[in-house]
Amino acid sequence: MAISVEDLTGRLVRFLRASIAPLPDGFFDSFEYTTTGNTLTHPLVFGLLARFAWGIEGVTHVGLDVALNEGKEVKFKPDVTGYTGGVGQGESLQPLFFVDYESPNSSDWRVIAKDVEGYVAWRDHTGSTVPYVIITTLPEETSWWECRWTSGNGYNRAFHARRKEWAVRPRQFWHSVYAPEFASRTMNNIAVLNIDGRNVVQVFPAAPLLGHFHPLG
Repeated sequence: MAISVEDLTGRLVRFLRASIAPLPDGFFDSFEYTTTGNTLTHPLVFGLLARFAWGIEGVTHVGLDVALNEGKEVKFKPDVTGYTGGVGQGESLQPLFFVDYESPNSSDWRVIAKDVEGYVAWRDHTGSTVPYVIITTLPEETSWWECRWTSGNGYNRAFHARRKEWAVRPRQFWHSVYAPEFASRTMNNIAVLNIDGRNVVQVFPAAPLLGHFHPLG
């Protein structure tokens, strides 16, 4: 049994819209829940995604933080993997889909360096068509936003001098950074969603997968 990236993305948008609605104000559009002693955003969404994965037909096992390493240059570690199979003696487990969630303090260049590059290397090495959804957490507008790891050899060192852009309109800034990177790669079976406050929308591919989706403007 297989699931398409279009079907997976549509289900995930609907699930997240309903599931995150009761969470506190500021949970997704501030850093209040990604600070030391209150680092809740990623763990709670991680748990929601595991629940989502168990609800997909054909899923017999759910893997969390599975290292799908195929060698030195092929290292991919998605947050959630939905598996089928593995229910009888000698029956192998096969991934049905992958989901990665990037909270406010990791919705940055790591989407390219860790998520996209990791999946593309694994996909091309294995010849797999398993769908992959990346979720970012970037508000459209804010009075203040962080971008960590901008000095030394940090992930975001290339954006150190662009504070005025990412600090005020983080969604527009980061997805404008991602767009040419996506265009330069074969992005088969990959979709990207964004959480802005309590709203969840598809931002890649640019054309809506379903009529009620709103692509990045």
